[in-house]
Amino acid sequence: MLVQASEPWQPGQSVPRHSRLKAGESGLQIELPGGSGLALAPGSSVILGLRNAFDLVEGRVLVLASETITVRTGQAIAQGGPSVFEVEAAGAESALTVWEGQARLSDPAHTTNVAVSPWERCLAEAGRLNRAFRLSKREAGEFEARWGQARAIHAQRIPLLKAWKKKA
Repeated sequence: MLVQASEPWQPGQSVPRHSRLKAGESGLQIELPGGSGLALAPGSSVILGLRNAFDLVEGRVLVLASETITVRTGQAIAQGGPSVFEVEAAGAESALTVWEGQARLSDPAHTTNVAVSPWERCLAEAGRLNRAFRLSKREAGEFEARWGQARAIHAQRIPLLKAWKKKA
């Protein structure tokens, strides 16, 4: 089932597991139970898996994890939490970039994994994981510019969601 971001959604609407979500031109923000969230870049798509597990089909996703979140691509498995990290799937290459906290990138068979720290990036290509490397100042600035608004929106929603749940 493909769910387009351009379709009207109601607050609190559930999406069935194994649904494919595709972000529109302005991206897509998804709030998860437990306070975590995902922000999909424009044109990106994910498939919802079991609790806190997702398949990134194409594009980029920012994970705002208050608990462990797993994002799979064709080349690797990224896992982190509590942390803030980006996973990118572009053709035969995948990447993990960490903003806050820690995350790990593993090959699909879980035989090799790389720990990635804040402001580091790790690439996976052709079944091989490269060592994590530090982002340059330019790359860090581009990363903040790409995701700063999504992170701020998520941070503002958490207290509102908690207050709303107390009222209900």
